[in-house]
Amino acid sequence: MVGSGLVCALTVGVGSAAAAPWIVSSTQAAALVEAHATVLDTRGRLAYFSGHIPGAVRVDWRIGVTGGFLSGKLGNPSAAAAAFESIGVDVDRPVLVVGEWDRGWGEEGRIAWDLAYLGHPAISVLEGGMAAWVGATTLSLPAPTRGRFPAQPKPGLRATVASIQGGGSTVIDVRERAEFEGATPYGEARGGHIPGAVSLPWRGLLAGDMPAAEPRVPLTVYCTGGVRSAMAWLWLTDRGYSVANYDGSWWEWAREVTAP
Repeated sequence: MVGSGLVCALTVGVGSAAAAPWIVSSTQAAALVEAHATVLDTRGRLAYFSGHIPGAVRVDWRIGVTGGFLSGKLGNPSAAAAAFESIGVDVDRPVLVVGEWDRGWGEEGRIAWDLAYLGHPAISVLEGGMAAWVGATTLSLPAPTRGRFPAQPKPGLRATVASIQGGGSTVIDVRERAEFEGATPYGEARGGHIPGAVSLPWRGLLAGDMPAAEPRVPLTVYCTGGVRSAMAWLWLTDRGYSVANYDGSWWEWAREVTAP
């Protein structure tokens, strides 16, 4: 049975990251770049190779994902953290993530959620995406470096079939309304939504379509593969809610024979 209501207190569980802004302006992002933050660019190859923040490394949202093409589920935490290490992520260096914002699919939110779940203590995302960046760009590719990022998973940031079925949280479906009502545009095993879920498409959420708040009940967000929902996780976390992202999302739920 899915609970109802929203929580108003921030409980992120990622160490010192709680004191830093999750979502930052272009000016704040420029300061992070000046301070030698690791910059991860989640845009497509064409956009990245057409110009990116100096030093930025391109990353696909599927980094660390297991289970095939129709899966968004993050795999073994140590393996996922090692994959991030291989592109320069270091536990002792802040990370700035950039993407396409609401013109994409929320990929920057997914990378931010991955890093937070794996235990990185200092993650920021550029509000508005690269379109908001006013600093220099380059076509030059950064020299490969390797970071140090031992996995320290934060289970409270991740929802599962079991945790959802156990109740105690408001479940928010951030897919488009047609998907909530049964459309299957992305290879889902079946249509529908998690029983008791509230429909709140993620782009509407970014535009300010916030649900009415009832304090002291946590949130679970999901979509198809945990990408759009990770962006919703980022937005709500930045505003003080306690949120878990269901990375398995509807791709997994629709395949679960025991899940209604």
